[in-house]
Amino acid sequence: MNREPIDILLKAAWGAAEPPFSETTQSLFETPELTGLIDQLDHLLHMHASGVLCGSNGTGKSLLLDALIDHLSEKEFMTVKLSHASVTGSDLLRSLCHAYGIEPAMRRSDNVHRLLKFWNGLGGLHPVVILDEAQELQSRALEEVRLLCADRARLTGKERKAAFSLLLCGDQDLLPTLQMGVHKALRSRLGFCLRTTSFSEDQSAQYVMFRWNQVGARSCPVDAQALTLLHQAADGVARTINQIGALATASAASAKHATITSEHIQEALRQLPWLAAAPRQT
Repeated sequence: MNREPIDILLKAAWGAAEPPFSETTQSLFETPELTGLIDQLDHLLHMHASGVLCGSNGTGKSLLLDALIDHLSEKEFMTVKLSHASVTGSDLLRSLCHAYGIEPAMRRSDNVHRLLKFWNGLGGLHPVVILDEAQELQSRALEEVRLLCADRARLTGKERKAAFSLLLCGDQDLLPTLQMGVHKALRSRLGFCLRTTSFSEDQSAQYVMFRWNQVGARSCPVDAQALTLLHQAADGVARTINQIGALATASAASAKHATITSEHIQEALRQLPWLAAAPRQT
């Protein structure tokens, strides 16, 4: 049995140029909370502070980091982001060297020296090191981060200045890791902890409409009951909304239904058994 490709079905049903919940749709959905976090991070990094950004999986941490990097002025900051966190301490130092275009050495002490020398030679540019998925960092890697922080101060005339700012980003497991006694010295170097949050019900509905608008749909085909159920089932988590929304959209498009209803959401949830059971519609 031949089936029409999903992109043809989407175009025919709703005028959408591509699936609205696909990973390729990277436009940032701005909420007051997201904008506030970017502004706070901007202010803190201008103060040369180091700290933590944490939040549940799927609440937009990586997108926020990308938006932050775009937001920071290249005339003021040199920012690198490392996302491969399951590395040893020595590997982390080598990765940092590679990120800055520095040829890494064999010895740890040489790599530390090269990094500090590079940072000290940046003049008016302030380095920012972002470690994403930081909850996966091994204890030795976190110790290397602490040692870098301990060595980071440089003298500028009579003023003592941080050679770089560190931003550790991770999920809900990051804070318990940092709260372990072995990381007490590292915690003392961190000056803030900010959190991403899930959407409110209104924001979830606006987010779904935003995704449909981004792909050129004539209007959002998800009805009000389905929007409510989608928010409840996803608990306002953007990534989960995308997963449920993608399956519900494919189901409605394949059946050539003009409206995505709560029945399509329920069908999608049956294909995602690891999600909590959605509330039943009365």
